[in-house]
Amino acid sequence: MDIGIVLIIFAVMTLVMLFIFIRIQHQKHQAALKRDEVKYQFQIINSTQEIMACADVIPFSIDLQLCLLNRISNAFKIICALDASDTRTPVKAEYLKRQIEVVSQKVDDEENMEYIVPDEDQQAINALKFVKRLKGIVQSEHNKGCFGSEELMREKTRLDSLQVKINIENLVKRADQQTLMGKTGSAKQLLKKGIDVLQTKSDEYSLERCVDLKNMIHELQFEQQRNSKDAIAKSDSFIDERTREINQLFNHEKKSW
Repeated sequence: MDIGIVLIIFAVMTLVMLFIFIRIQHQKHQAALKRDEVKYQFQIINSTQEIMACADVIPFSIDLQLCLLNRISNAFKIICALDASDTRTPVKAEYLKRQIEVVSQKVDDEENMEYIVPDEDQQAINALKFVKRLKGIVQSEHNKGCFGSEELMREKTRLDSLQVKINIENLVKRADQQTLMGKTGSAKQLLKKGIDVLQTKSDEYSLERCVDLKNMIHELQFEQQRNSKDAIAKSDSFIDERTREINQLFNHEKKSW
């Protein structure tokens, strides 16, 4: 056989083998990417479900519930598209779809939307972290086109107000504690700090609470003035008593002379 033909056959076989190798590596790479993406989507599902399980930390609006449910639903859709062998996810996705339809028919209940002030400072800190996390999620879902602009503004306004309320109510509680310990000055500083924050807001809660905090400062100032007058009166009474005692003693000594 001609040596040239042999070289051509060898070159063709080499190219075919190289093509097959590259194709296999590409398929492996694509499969790895799919696995990573599926894993990532399941992480989104799990983290979102964990958030929804913490609905007792702060009140959840209908907008927020739908945002989180749609976040899970979109993750299910991606998983179904990437892994055709998964038979459980489509069933879960269908159940979630019906759940979204039910929630979308509801309206916010004002009574259930009321925030309950936590007893412990750490609980308030955790609530603030939770609100910050939710704000990040709704913004992320909006950036992906999964949460409308109107809903985003409404929910961000609600979460911002909730953030202010958590801070202010915790601040008032700390001011009360300072007052009980006799640290009126520290209590007034805390209340003034709260007023500075509230004066930058225009919602109903901020306006009403700002008036409350100003009244609390006036009460503390009145109490300070009253205590000061009582202290002066006690001091004057003590001085008068000592003066009488000294005069009596001096008069007694004069008689002895």
